[in-house]
Amino acid sequence: MKKSSINWTVKRLGNMIEKGQISFDYPIQRKGGQWDLLQKSLLIHSVASDYPLPSIYSIANKEMLGEGDKAKETLVYYILDGKQRLTNITDFLKDEYRLHEDTPSVMIDGNKYDIAEMLFSEMHEEVQDAILSFSLQNYKLDEATDEEIEDLFFRLNNGTPLSKQQKA
Repeated sequence: MKKSSINWTVKRLGNMIEKGQISFDYPIQRKGGQWDLLQKSLLIHSVASDYPLPSIYSIANKEMLGEGDKAKETLVYYILDGKQRLTNITDFLKDEYRLHEDTPSVMIDGNKYDIAEMLFSEMHEEVQDAILSFSLQNYKLDEATDEEIEDLFFRLNNGTPLSKQQKA
């Protein structure tokens, strides 16, 4: 198995998801919607505060995207680990949820911003910019066998075994 490191800003990530260049449909991936509102809100606080986040892991495949004359071969990243983080960040960018009332304020360049109970679109421009420019590290895996991917997924998820359905 070979790995390479790629950094994506949150803004680029959102664009890639919109264009179909990121997929959460890898067979081993667990279903979304696992986090409660406070967990999602603390993630957004971490991003706005520039706290480090765990890396994302993906496998990239070349696929044809688009239709007819506009179809072109594009690299599509299948997310192995990081689905909850990525979907919660992008859902927040689309104003799909308000932050929890207990979300702490953020400090950016010495200025304090209250963000509790806000949608992304309601935030101060400085906070929006901090979120959009946040860099996520992605490890792209190449030449990995199914067994290596399953083992990596097992290790990344704290040893939580895969269900029979997920293994299938």
